[in-house]
Amino acid sequence: MCLLGCSYFLFTFTDFVPEVETRYLLGWGFIGIAAMNIFVNFSALFYKVFLVLRLAIRKAIYNWRLKRALAVKAQMKETSTTEAPIFNTTPEQDVINAKIKDQDKPLKKKSKTKRNTKYM
Repeated sequence: MCLLGCSYFLFTFTDFVPEVETRYLLGWGFIGIAAMNIFVNFSALFYKVFLVLRLAIRKAIYNWRLKRALAVKAQMKETSTTEAPIFNTTPEQDVINAKIKDQDKPLKKKSKTKRNTKYM
């Protein structure tokens, strides 16, 4: 639309409009439309860049928190096997620690013996 509007304004800068003052005023309209076009395009560009940066920052924070959580989990494993923890735990933390210990236990294997299915 802006390109179409600007192309209509180009006719007004020729001898089609005989008065110079009118051409001068129409020139300001042309500048306004062009500036609006530039503003809208830059706004869309900055919005897209903002979304990409926000996603990159969120990914970096997520990875940082994940690494920190894994380090804490590894540290908890080391301290739980070698010595008792120094800090007091709350019941909620005890539940979390129990879940972590349950995840570290190996799963029981099913026996491969066949059962006697014949009737006597």
